[in-house]
Amino acid sequence: MLSHICNKLKNQQGAMFGMDARIALIIASVLAATGGVTMMSKLERSRVEGAEIGVQVIKDALENHYKTKSFNSLAPDIRTLFEDGFIEEMSMIKDPWDNEWRYNVLSRKVRINDFLVTEYLATIHSAGKDGVDDSPAPTFEGEWNTWQYLNDDIGTKYSTFEIEKSRVTEYQGRAKLIVNKLEDYSSAKYLEAEAECPEADWCYNFPLDGDKYTDFNFYPQSNTDNSGATYYDDVASGGSNTVYVSGDNLSMAELMKTLGLPEEFAYDPWKRILVYDSNFVQDRPNPNKPPFSASIIYE
Repeated sequence: MLSHICNKLKNQQGAMFGMDARIALIIASVLAATGGVTMMSKLERSRVEGAEIGVQVIKDALENHYKTKSFNSLAPDIRTLFEDGFIEEMSMIKDPWDNEWRYNVLSRKVRINDFLVTEYLATIHSAGKDGVDDSPAPTFEGEWNTWQYLNDDIGTKYSTFEIEKSRVTEYQGRAKLIVNKLEDYSSAKYLEAEAECPEADWCYNFPLDGDKYTDFNFYPQSNTDNSGATYYDDVASGGSNTVYVSGDNLSMAELMKTLGLPEEFAYDPWKRILVYDSNFVQDRPNPNKPPFSASIIYE
């Protein structure tokens, strides 16, 4: 009898040990599941952070591309930024969920310091974890003004306004320097002619009356003047003066050197080429006689 009771207790203890093991397994499974959720949560968070970094990298590259390569338009698509070397990390060509980045561009005319320019407006975003685009691209500037990414989308906006503002300031300063240098050049040449007459050979040869040098055009001569005006540079050099070809990049760069300005002034900040006319107002009586007016414009 005692032996039977002992055997029964042993069996009960075995049952209790088995139950403990099952509880332990259940607890272990629950903990494993919790750990899996935590790991997935961390993975998704890293993807979200990757998308946040990605849109900022694209935005910075978009600005650099506009400032240093395209000048007059934003990149046509995100891939262009990679192809042109403005983003080197090729893994970022798609968002962290392996979907294409959403990218849209608009433009509008704005006036800055009485100067009309084109401002470009862009939106950049990822459709997020679900891959569903919850943030439709704006179709006009009013929508761009109020655009924001929604739900699990991640994005940002970009405008070239600050670049245009800086360019306008640079343009106005550059144009003013060129005008001032043209006036300085003309004044210096006039004083030179005045000092050399009547002793200079050209003063007797052409025109015969030495004081007629006041009829000369003292600006650097452009190929756009067909008025028949007499240029001091042409007379003083015996016909070997330089005639600058308006709108030609090399010739306009040479003109800038002649004026003592940087060659890059042949272009404006939008990379338009300088167009120079040494006798702008020709629709007047005697356009080959003073007063002469020079003009510059970038086209």
